[in-house]
Amino acid sequence: MRQTASDSTYTYKDEAIAGLPEPPAGAWQMGRPNPSFGRGELARQIFESIFHALAAYLETWKKPGEDGTVDAYVVKEVKINANRISSLASALTTIRRAHDIVEMTALKYWYDPQWATRVLTQDVILDEFPLSVPVQLRWGSGEKAVVAEVLPISYC
Repeated sequence: MRQTASDSTYTYKDEAIAGLPEPPAGAWQMGRPNPSFGRGELARQIFESIFHALAAYLETWKKPGEDGTVDAYVVKEVKINANRISSLASALTTIRRAHDIVEMTALKYWYDPQWATRVLTQDVILDEFPLSVPVQLRWGSGEKAVVAEVLPISYC
């Protein structure tokens, strides 16, 4: 770590960031910006499953870019509120499946596969765009109580 003369800016080397421990695979931090905050375990699992389904969907868009880099996409924001999550929970408990069109904001960025870490800064973000996708929720049979799947656009 290096501190500048103004004592308000810190600079870390890539090796220091790469040396940080990885969070546990299932780690999910939840705070007030999360629409399932304060709504109970089912609402939390619904939001988490939707978020992971959207992230996995965008992961399939990854492709080799120019000069050996990789173009990739990531979820910036899921535009869903607590009332919609409650409606999905009601549908899921009564008819065992729920469908919705979920809006999100996605970021397109690039990275070099040889980088030890990927930190999204303005230098690597290529685009930000809205996207609406159909999602199906159902009860899970394994580790997850709720499973979300992004459906093909043709289902709309």
